[in-house]
Amino acid sequence: MMKKLYTFLSLFLVLQSYSCVFTVYLHDTFGDGWNGNSITITVNGIPVLTDITVLTGMDSTFYFDAENGDTVVVTYNADGSWQSENEYTIINPIYTEIWNDGQGGAIPTGGTFFADCDLMPPPPPINDEPCAPINLDMVSSDCVFQTFTTESALDIAAIPTPACSFSYNGGDVWFTATVPASGRLAVTLGAQEMTTGGVAVYSGADCSNLTEIACTEQVWGMPGNLYISEIGGYAGQTVWIRVWEPDNNFQGTFDICVWENPPLLDVDTTTLTPEQLIEEVLITGLLEVSNVVYDGPARAIGQFIHGNIFGFESGLIMGCGAVDDICDDDISGDLLYWESGSADVKADISGISQASGGSPNIFDQVILEFDLVPSAEAIEINFVFASDEYPTFEHTNYNDVFAFFVSGPGISGPYADGAVNAAVIPGTSIPITISTVNGTDNPSYFGEYVTPMPEFNTGGYTIPITATISGLFPLSTYHIKLVIADASDYSINTYIMFEAGSFAVGSNFQDKHNIGFKILPNPSQENFCVIIENQLATPGQTVTNSLIELRITEMNGQLKTIIPVSGEKTEILTNGWTKGAYICNLFIDGKLVRSEKMILN
Repeated sequence: MMKKLYTFLSLFLVLQSYSCVFTVYLHDTFGDGWNGNSITITVNGIPVLTDITVLTGMDSTFYFDAENGDTVVVTYNADGSWQSENEYTIINPIYTEIWNDGQGGAIPTGGTFFADCDLMPPPPPINDEPCAPINLDMVSSDCVFQTFTTESALDIAAIPTPACSFSYNGGDVWFTATVPASGRLAVTLGAQEMTTGGVAVYSGADCSNLTEIACTEQVWGMPGNLYISEIGGYAGQTVWIRVWEPDNNFQGTFDICVWENPPLLDVDTTTLTPEQLIEEVLITGLLEVSNVVYDGPARAIGQFIHGNIFGFESGLIMGCGAVDDICDDDISGDLLYWESGSADVKADISGISQASGGSPNIFDQVILEFDLVPSAEAIEINFVFASDEYPTFEHTNYNDVFAFFVSGPGISGPYADGAVNAAVIPGTSIPITISTVNGTDNPSYFGEYVTPMPEFNTGGYTIPITATISGLFPLSTYHIKLVIADASDYSINTYIMFEAGSFAVGSNFQDKHNIGFKILPNPSQENFCVIIENQLATPGQTVTNSLIELRITEMNGQLKTIIPVSGEKTEILTNGWTKGAYICNLFIDGKLVRSEKMILN
């Protein structure tokens, strides 16, 4: 009796050791379910899972029992639509993939395999760790794909989770490449067995000290190109490239290439401060700037290069979302939820939105303000207005706004501090909003509608427009506020791009003769001597055949005297003048070309 019991137990244990649970992962690459398609699984001809599917969303998981050597038949029931979005993987209890179908966009076909509870996964790839990467040098201007795999890749706990990933779960592999002398490098992934993916690029002195510099992930397909720009200054350096499958549920083969892309629109939000952006990028000649204040999130302002697609090679960019999304996949930037502390500006922007049919509710208001001392009576700036609101939300509440507020001596406007808004359709008082400049409203100032893409990710944009403000008192202090804001909600980004060096003395008021002058002595206790310097003439010569005169004004703009200039030196007599500061303005043919402050002690 005891012998029979032992025999029974031994037989039971042997049978149990060959029986296991298999897991079936169903996935929809678009995320809207399997659209009426399903699969049925039989084991030795007996149905174990019937018409299983993804009803909604992206994923569903099912289980069935089988023994080693059992015949498993998977039947794909193509009863619906969008079969190319369907894929599935079957793994055994030790996470070895036994069967997959539909990867890479192929339509599933079903098939037959033999159950194997004991099949071990292959060893991890040789490039499972950043210190054992596969080198992808021989970078050229062509994208030449190579195929690799994430199968059996492990998690590297020492390296932080990629910043762009919402579902990272390990299973990454690593590569290196050398950034070309141009400073530009692109990384492109292609689908194989792995149909969703993420990629990040790192810099560092060695493999154990890495800093992430770029990252992108897609959970409904492979991400677009990931670019490293010359702005980053990585030319000639080695970078590490990390590739993973979101959730780490569908490990397998994928394609990758690294290549030198042509110059593309690129945005940098980290290198320069707002003050540096004003002084080193935006301002040029005859303007003095101080007291720069930025009211907005760090990712809503930066510098750009290669903006020729909209008319400017380089410049300053602001947005009511992350400005780097204008040349990216736009996966995170629209929702920055910024609340400005300036109630006065918000009220002014609200009024501008309402006046052109938009909502009075203003969000994500980003402000760059500073004091400006011009040396001429007019200033101007070139800009392009672009938005993801185009074309869907024209003439709706979502009437995003750009404003260029100027306040100071001689200006009396309807906005806070008596400011005027110089951001208008040229020759009109119409402000710049989604509903005032588009394909039907002021279309001569609208560029075109575009299909958003990573290389230029927006819905439409204007042509370059020049904003001008005149009637200023030279060498007086004016306050500037550049404002971009969302109307009605926080979402969908709008951008304003300013051409580098375009914030300058108005072109209609600049000196074609390139004349300057010196005031000696300055300060003075009595008279002044003005020496005219014509930089386009030989030494000792002045401009001929032009009416040149000095107009001296008090600091409040009141004219004191006019002195004709006929030679290289002109004396300014100050008998009876009140001691203090005056402005010496040089006019040629009725146009102000230079201004200098002079002090009478």
